[in-house]
Amino acid sequence: DIFLKFYQFPLGNYIRPQLLPYIRVNDTQTIVNLALDGLGIVKLHHYVVKDHLESGKLQEILEDYCEKDVPIYVAFPNRRYVPAKVRCFIDFITAKIV
Repeated sequence: DIFLKFYQFPLGNYIRPQLLPYIRVNDTQTIVNLALDGLGIVKLHHYVVKDHLESGKLQEILEDYCEKDVPIYVAFPNRRYVPAKVRCFIDFITAKIV
């Protein structure tokens, strides 16, 4: 939840540093833009900021405290033929997160 005042970082036991945000946003792209403008630290999935990390525009911090593998599942009815739009989505999301 973006509106939490603390985050859990796994390191054996979870720690909860108290954070007092001065900006609250519910849009991922806006969060990325704020980070790119140097207005704070963000906690986002790696695939969201992958290009910015590779270009050096953003820098990863607290790597030892972040969960690296967060499973993502796609659920759809078991059918012989998967609709094209479902197959397209699966291919898109797989390319983004791998």
